[in-house]
Amino acid sequence: MPFCFFICTLLLLLFSGQAANALDVWSALENHQVIISHVDINILPVFNLQNPNENHFIGRWANFIHVETQENTIRPALLFKEGEPANAMQIHASERLLRNLPFVRDAEIIPLENPDGTVTAIVKVHDAWSLKLSLALRHVGGESEWSAKVKEYNILGMGKQIQIGYEKTLDRSFTDFAFQDPFLFNTRWIFFSEYKQLSDGTAYYGKIDHPFYNVQTPWAAGMAGNASTSIQTIYEKSEPVYNFDYYQYSYSLYYKFLVWKDDHTAQRLGLEGRATSYSYRALTLFQPDILPLFGNQECRYQGFLGFWQFFQDNYIARQNIEFMDKTEDINLGWDVQLRLGYFPRSLGSSRNAAYTEGSVTKGLAFDEHSFVTGNLVWYGFSETVGGNRLRWQSGVNFYDQHLPRQTLNFSFQFIHTFHPLPADLTYLGGSDGLRGYMNYFHVGNERWMFTLEDRVFTTWNILGLIKMGFVAYLDAGAIRELSTGHWSKPYASVGGGLRIGNLKSSFGRVISLTVATPLVKETGVEGIQFILGTGL
Repeated sequence: MPFCFFICTLLLLLFSGQAANALDVWSALENHQVIISHVDINILPVFNLQNPNENHFIGRWANFIHVETQENTIRPALLFKEGEPANAMQIHASERLLRNLPFVRDAEIIPLENPDGTVTAIVKVHDAWSLKLSLALRHVGGESEWSAKVKEYNILGMGKQIQIGYEKTLDRSFTDFAFQDPFLFNTRWIFFSEYKQLSDGTAYYGKIDHPFYNVQTPWAAGMAGNASTSIQTIYEKSEPVYNFDYYQYSYSLYYKFLVWKDDHTAQRLGLEGRATSYSYRALTLFQPDILPLFGNQECRYQGFLGFWQFFQDNYIARQNIEFMDKTEDINLGWDVQLRLGYFPRSLGSSRNAAYTEGSVTKGLAFDEHSFVTGNLVWYGFSETVGGNRLRWQSGVNFYDQHLPRQTLNFSFQFIHTFHPLPADLTYLGGSDGLRGYMNYFHVGNERWMFTLEDRVFTTWNILGLIKMGFVAYLDAGAIRELSTGHWSKPYASVGGGLRIGNLKSSFGRVISLTVATPLVKETGVEGIQFILGTGL
């Protein structure tokens, strides 16, 4: 039934027509081949002191200590240049790229006509408060999980980001250090590095990447690597059943290029070299006869993957979808990505294996107030020794804003794994979206979940800094249990609480304080769960 639901939704998206983009002012200028003679970058402060609601001590003090974003930080995000004809797609892609930067609250590019028939592109960038202090707390089943992080998104106005944090989960505690430069050396290369000191090991991740920024980007390239050592624990009803010493690494190098495009569509090809390895050793058993056991396993894959992508640019801009008073860009066009490869023993693999991974996303706008998006993600191995292994995940999200100051959201998700490894297993519980239940409630290889949520946005604006809202929700789900091989009974919970929007930051803009109550009772399930998450 869950799979049929997803297929029906995907067919609806497949055979739906694609809405035509409205002819905006930049499209009109492009049709007349008007030249952009000058680019004027206008950085707006965090607080607008011309607005009496924001002209107060906090606003003046925040603007004084905030380091304004430098113009040279913004220019690499502009996909057009002075002296070029107006190109509406490049203009709007630049706006999306700017809005996606964590130190930018909002951005728009406005044409100003000049007496000589050219235009000046006015780039208006609204700075966001870039110092983020985040605290998250969850207490359920007698256990507490919490995290505290400090992240500066815009060091000295140069767009560079640094993060230091500490987190305690049911599995482990760890300290986290991360650095990112979205425009390395003022180019469109992205650099990211992260190191975690775990209570049971270490982990690091690094990446340097030049992505496709829009359908006209001719090439993309990059390399990435990660490695970790830790103790992986398998839980049932939030209690550890057994654990492994776990080690993994993965390194990749890729190049992709544009092979065909039109105004809003592109096809791309590429080649990737990949080396990955994992091992599970030294099983420690805490509760016998609860779950089937995984034996010691070690495998190494090295080889090449071919890449193909079909991408459509059909973006819409909406507000109050996931955040508050922030423009959010949603692509309703097709994005189909496929990788196929082979890992032979002759290149160092521990066994011959064919490999596939891919993703499909698509959306549909019914009108200006409602839209739906769907996605499918998978990866799988076919090995000469060890058989086949597959994991896929699908989801559908529907949003409706016909009611005043409300966003209704319905989401559905289905996960399936075939011959899973421990890392492929999935859980049903509080941290996986079933609020009101303990984390790691049940473990299995298949799961469905849906959420119905009503987000209310009020006009209560405090000092131009925060905005108040409310939320009410219903969560439900079931899992094919690893312990029995059968589907569990459906579980459900209801809850609600406050949503507080931070109007001066970019990412992590909503503080939530909610209370959830399980509707299906079971031994060990508490009556009420309090959840606090902040993104200041």
